[in-house]
Formats: sequence, C-alpha cells, structure tokens
Amino acid sequence: EARFLTEGPLKGVMDEIFHGEGWRALVKTLMCLSAGHASPVRDFTPNELMWGYFQDPMLSLVGKVLAKVMPDMPWSTFVPGMENNYTDYDDARRRVNKDLVHTGKRHIEKIGQYVKYQNMTHEYFCLTPYNGDDESETPPACHPYETKWDSNPDSTRADMWFPAWATVEANEIKGTAGDFYAPQSDPTATKDRVTFVDDLYRTCTLGHEKT
Repeated sequence: EARFLTEGPLKGVMDEIFHGEGWRALVKTLMCLSAGHASPVRDFTPNELMWGYFQDPMLSLVGKVLAKVMPDMPWSTFVPGMENNYTDYDDARRRVNKDLVHTGKRHIEKIGQYVKYQNMTHEYFCLTPYNGDDESETPPACHPYETKWDSNPDSTRADMWFPAWATVEANEIKGTAGDFYAPQSDPTATKDRVTFVDDLYRTCTLGHEKT
C-alpha cells in the first residue's frame, strides 16, 4: 500500500502533500475525519506551555498517515515548550552539546568569549530531531554536532544540520554570551561589545551606554 502511494499513480499527489502546499489540505482533511473533529486551537496547562507535552492530537493524526505512506520517517507527537526540562544528566547530554569559552587566564581581554558554542564555531541548526520515544516520553533530539564536520561539509551533517544564515560571516560565532565582558582598562576605548545571542542564532555588536 505504501509503495502504491509513493511510487504508483498517486506519487504526484503525495509529492504535493509532503513537498508542496498540499500539506494544508492534508491537515484540514485529518481535522475533519478525526473523531470529534480535531482542532488546532486547544487549552494548555502551564506545565505544558513551559516544558512541552506529548500526544498532541494533530501530530498523532499525521503520524498515523505517515506510518502508512512513509514508515521509515521518524515521527514524534512531542511539542516543545518554552524551556527544556532535562530529567537527568544523561538526558541533558543527549539534547545539549558542550560550550567552550576562554578563561582569561593568559589573555584577560578574551575572558568569557566563545571558542565553541554547542561544539560549533559557526551556527548550524538541526531541522529534524529524531530518536525520541513517545511511550517512554523521551523527547526527540538531534545527533550532537561534531567538530570534524567543520572541515567536511559533505559529511553526515548535510543530512540533519543546516547553516542558520546564508553567509559564512553571518554564521560565525564570536564574543561572549552576554553575561559578562572583559574589564575595560582604557576609558576612551570603544564600548561596543561583541555578543553571541543564541536566541537569535546570531553574533551581534551591542553598544554599552552606561553601567
């Protein structure tokens, strides 16, 4: 059945659904056919909004369709919240990579500056998290970014990690996280502060006006 849908007479229809604008029609169809007519609008508890939740009704419906037509495609009913809720050390290491910053021991002007953010010198993002499990309520996560991919853009990174911006310069990670900066010994020196803002996926130059 799956081969008939993806390789047979309906291949064009399925391509439009999963690669074009046809997903809108798919969502509407699922909403109409579901028991009680699923809605994209629902009530949430504070816990769900903050930490995320599993078994989202719409994602559950789409998952049932994908299980038929694209059985090898990873899928999860998990919806992320405003913050990540790491249940233990192993869960945190699975979902968050390491940061490396200058200590300032030898060069005080570099204190707190990133060497690597999430093991990256340039900003990439993971488009398709996987290896989650709804039954055990394990949120999906991406394979951690590996430094060796920096010198090999045609490696496995191309399957899951993508540049956040169009140019190398825009993706470059520089400066501190903004929590502190090097002491300013010269009062006449520039007060601009180079800061990597992870919420924006971008390095920014911030102007300091007063303390």
